[in-house]
Amino acid sequence: MIVNFLSILVPLLGYATPIDLLGNIKKLPVIRIGISASPGNGHQAAGAIVANRLRQLGYQGKLEIVYAEKTKEQLGFLFPPFNPDGESIQKFIDQNIVFIAKQKFMLESELFPKVELAILGADDNHRYPTDLRVDTLLTLQPLKWSKPSTVIKIMPSGKFTSLSLKHLANMGYSYELPHSNDPLAFIKEQLSHTPGLAKKTDGLNAIYREIGHIDLAAAYGHFMNQKQVFTYARGILWAMDNSPELFTKGVVIPVFNSLATLDKIDLKKYLRSSPSLAQKVKVVDILNAELSIKLKEIKRGEILIVTVGSVTKPVFELLYSESSIAPVVEGRNSMNLMHILGRPYLPSAGWEGYPFSSPSDIAEDARLDLSYSIELGEAIGQFLIEAKLPDSKLNAFFSAMRIDPKNLAKDKLFQALAIINKQWDTTSDQISENITIIDMKEAEKNIRDRIRKEILFESCSTQLDLIYSHGNRSKN
Repeated sequence: MIVNFLSILVPLLGYATPIDLLGNIKKLPVIRIGISASPGNGHQAAGAIVANRLRQLGYQGKLEIVYAEKTKEQLGFLFPPFNPDGESIQKFIDQNIVFIAKQKFMLESELFPKVELAILGADDNHRYPTDLRVDTLLTLQPLKWSKPSTVIKIMPSGKFTSLSLKHLANMGYSYELPHSNDPLAFIKEQLSHTPGLAKKTDGLNAIYREIGHIDLAAAYGHFMNQKQVFTYARGILWAMDNSPELFTKGVVIPVFNSLATLDKIDLKKYLRSSPSLAQKVKVVDILNAELSIKLKEIKRGEILIVTVGSVTKPVFELLYSESSIAPVVEGRNSMNLMHILGRPYLPSAGWEGYPFSSPSDIAEDARLDLSYSIELGEAIGQFLIEAKLPDSKLNAFFSAMRIDPKNLAKDKLFQALAIINKQWDTTSDQISENITIIDMKEAEKNIRDRIRKEILFESCSTQLDLIYSHGNRSKN
């Protein structure tokens, strides 16, 4: 039960950091973190959260990030200064962190000997310690994920044992959000490591400078389309018309999904097809040279949609924390962020990650309108109005869901590490009723099959990328 009181015990017992309470974990010279591929940025973001949280908890050993080749672009946003165009092994001595491409890791095993612990922040496959060449593999899953978090360990006898951590399912990831006394310099530094992101610095700083003069309403969705963007905008306009005392400024909607050029053209086409909407809503790209002027010109009753695309995770978190209108999110990790903030938000898909189907009837109606692009505006507008009222039931609901990074009893990563730390105090093969012995033959077959598939997948992907690049050069 001592783990449940760690927030109080850490200062009282004189420990410098929480990791001091986990002696077996603290002394590890290396912790390996696996980053697997997924359709969006979710699994990669979870891996970044694990790495950052380990440092926040006080772990100072080396972090080895083993990543799937297809995640290189996302890693550039999540782990600056990682270079997506760099070598397959990238070392950053000042941060004591090494990035290793998965194919390099699998094919050149002599370069990367076995270590004691690896962590996956999210994963859709059933992986084993041998996948990451460790004795113990901790697989954490995001809030309310369909699969439980697990610890799989190779025992002294050579058996695999699996411990299901079902009790962690209702916990989100806990971590401290970025803080800076100079947000403009922070944004510039964060984006400086990647040329494509660095170009967005002036535009994002222009938005940040206007905070206080504008209302910010951030919107993210990997699969979010232009109709949903305008559905959200209509909801904001409805709220402006029906509660002018709460919505007294012009509104800026920075859209953080990776819209292709065609999508941006479709946004403007859609706006032209609705003259009444076009009078109040404008669309501009983050790289537009006139963005600063447009931001200063926006008045109450008007909306400026800014197509931003990808940014680094800390910049994303900074701008979401400054959103004064309930923002739009998609996926467990962006929902997790809103749980840390403890503020209302609208999911572009469903109320995943909640112990209830939805916070309220108003919230569910708003979610349905956004998901299905029902452009009446009223349901979303009512939700946004209630979200602005400090004493509303809606605000109380989201406030109660808040994740406090200082409460270690509700820290998914810390609680899992505490269990492993305790396990390592025992060297025998004694197994409690909560631990399952894994069939070794089946496990080994699954590992061999997956390794073959992953090597083939990475090899084919590389060949396709080369063909595509050669085709583009030929056209040019």
